[in-house]
Amino acid sequence: RTLLQAVGLPGAADWARCCDYWRMFYGDLLYRWHLPQQRAELLKFVSVPLAPDNALVFGVNCVECAQPVEPPAQHCPRCKAFAFKCAVCDVPVRGLSNFCVQCGHGGHMAHMAAWFQQHDRCPTGCTCECLKHDPAAIRVQIA
Repeated sequence: RTLLQAVGLPGAADWARCCDYWRMFYGDLLYRWHLPQQRAELLKFVSVPLAPDNALVFGVNCVECAQPVEPPAQHCPRCKAFAFKCAVCDVPVRGLSNFCVQCGHGGHMAHMAAWFQQHDRCPTGCTCECLKHDPAAIRVQIA
């Protein structure tokens, strides 16, 4: 019998489940407060994999040859180019990103947030007014 059991505290497995519950609960609050980056950082520490849901899933086509790139791949299977480049700096995006649900363009979260603090149209010049379609998607805290 462990010390935790002797004093009536949950065992290690129950404790991990309890911590995961609170992490997911707090992650839900962060999502509602439009803090996706902080939520993603928090959910890295959930020990039990999250159950798959029927959420929005988007596909990426290669910017060079338009070949579909299946997640989690980052390179095009045909031409080996990076699948997703930032519309602001033209550097491949490997971490957290933002994209417009209307035109599909996007990039690094910090670059997109900085761009839309001063502009209301897509940085690619496609004339899409990205902020009209989903202004919450661009809301990011820049440190």
